[in-house]
Amino acid sequence: MEKYWVERGSKKYWYYRYCWMEGRKIHRRYIGSVNSAIAKQKKEAVELAITEGESPIEIKQLIIGAIASNHRS
Repeated sequence: MEKYWVERGSKKYWYYRYCWMEGRKIHRRYIGSVNSAIAKQKKEAVELAITEGESPIEIKQLIIGAIASNHRS
């Protein structure tokens, strides 16, 4: 789990993303803005999945599933 920023113009925008290693490559999956209530819920779900020992593939599916369910509502 990582908090990172992107600079646009003179402003910094903060986001969360999930990171995992495969071999020597770092993969990243966008979760959302730190200001978003939905992104905070996804972040908590990912952190729980990490503590429960779920694999990166399962966590990635969790994030994708959360995104898909948010678009349906």
